[in-house]
Amino acid sequence: QKAIAADPSYAPAYYELYNHYVNREPAKAMDYFKKYTSLADYDPHNDYAYTDLLFLNKQYDAAIQNAKKLLQAEEKVPRLYKLMAYSYAGIKDTAAAIDAMQHYFAQEADSNIIVWDYDAMGQWFATQAGKEDSAIAYYKKAAAQEKDSTAQTAYYKKLADLSASLKDYSAQAKWLAKYYAGTSKTTNVDLFNWGVAHFRAEEYPQADSVFGLYVQRYPGQGFG
Repeated sequence: QKAIAADPSYAPAYYELYNHYVNREPAKAMDYFKKYTSLADYDPHNDYAYTDLLFLNKQYDAAIQNAKKLLQAEEKVPRLYKLMAYSYAGIKDTAAAIDAMQHYFAQEADSNIIVWDYDAMGQWFATQAGKEDSAIAYYKKAAAQEKDSTAQTAYYKKLADLSASLKDYSAQAKWLAKYYAGTSKTTNVDLFNWGVAHFRAEEYPQADSVFGLYVQRYPGQGFG
């Protein structure tokens, strides 16, 4: 700020202020970025930074249009497809979000894909009728990559619920077993559902074991 006060045309100071605010106050970052680009020499990288700012400021339609223009000039820029995916999600166009993210996955190295990308795809597919299998596939990837045990356990519960919706009771039982083992916050209802899933899958020895555990932990209840 002191640099700008001394010289209002000093572009690097505006860039530093943009960089400071970009993840704190995107609207303020946009103002500083525009001042910077009006003073600095043209740099094509600024077009990408501007598109990112549009997304951060929730100007999703503009972010999508900018990303498309950039992709016309340079097709293989994976992160632009990712930006478009989350922008489409922001305007509630789930089908377009899925399509854009699939383009991102096709171009990006697996090592650069994060848990939240798989999670987002799981969420989007879960809202599409008949796409439960796809939701399960992505939630599996999210669970495998997740390092936080609490978050990982939450994925097991989602996978169990989706498997139940498909009447795949064997898979439901498998995920409920992981869920039950992964958290101390389970209840007798979770244990009961686990046992019933095995029963519905006609996995009677496993169902017997689970309800035997129910008897041990809740001896005062008749359900076991």
